Amino acid sequence: PEQVQIVDFSASLDRSQFGGGLTLLLRDKPAFGLSATIDRLDLDSYRASAEALGTGDDAPEASVPAGFVDPFPYLDLFDANLQLEVGELTYNRRLFKRLSVDATVSNGSLIARRIVFGDAAGLNGSVSGTFAGPLARVAVDSRIDLTTRNIGETLDAVGLRTPPALDGAGAMRLFGTVKTEDGEVMPNLTLEALGGRLSVEGSVMPSLPSPDLALSVSLDHSQGRRLLALVGVDDPDLPVERVRLQGTVASADEGYDVDTTVQALDATASFKGIISPARGETAVAGALLVNHPEFREFVAMLAPGYAPRSEQLGPWRLA
Repeated sequence: PEQVQIVDFSASLDRSQFGGGLTLLLRDKPAFGLSATIDRLDLDSYRASAEALGTGDDAPEASVPAGFVDPFPYLDLFDANLQLEVGELTYNRRLFKRLSVDATVSNGSLIARRIVFGDAAGLNGSVSGTFAGPLARVAVDSRIDLTTRNIGETLDAVGLRTPPALDGAGAMRLFGTVKTEDGEVMPNLTLEALGGRLSVEGSVMPSLPSPDLALSVSLDHSQGRRLLALVGVDDPDLPVERVRLQGTVASADEGYDVDTTVQALDATASFKGIISPARGETAVAGALLVNHPEFREFVAMLAPGYAPRSEQLGPWRLA
């Protein structure tokens, strides 16, 4: 037969119950369509088996985590249409709920029309796009929209340690697009967290000793003191409220060409120059310009007891 169709099947494996429909096309390049629901799936138990199998001569290269099988080289062997609903999935000893996948495998590419997370360790949202190529240089053209009620909980769920600066960070949303081509990563992403919004657009080419960058960055944060606390400046008396930043970073022969403007405390500070990172030492060369409309107000914010004789001292400029 050229086609085998199974309608309304049900099956069980370990503690998982499966149900749905399956169509197989028996041709030179096999193809199948699968529409299935799975009540629960424990990946931890299968991962342990994969790690045991991945310790011999055919183990993955060091760039691939032990026990992980790169699926992309095998995607060219078949075509598929997948519609999956998973009620509960266990990974890294964490429970993920309501996972929905609508995807196609065609000509070696995985086309995710829509992957939806209902509740994955506090994370919910959607991912769509095209993924093709070997794992080390996979080509991606994707759109993401992810929200988490607690970034620390989500990072912990996937086995990552929460940076101290993000302790208690709470909810976060990340959305936008990510593309890759020949190793170059092209993000157009916006992060909303800690009362602020950070947007990054451009390209990153991983290389040694430093990555090649061509990025534009913007930041608008309504809680300046909270933002400064992330970088170690934690002074409850510091009168910093709204902080805005606009800038660009581009690779140059000597390091990185930086052009940025920051607005805070009613002042505007601009820097244009070269930053050259190096082990143990970073060299900075450029021009700094700071403007404020009223010197008296600026000093009073930093030193509340300051009381000059004149009520107005006028604007000031530092270059």
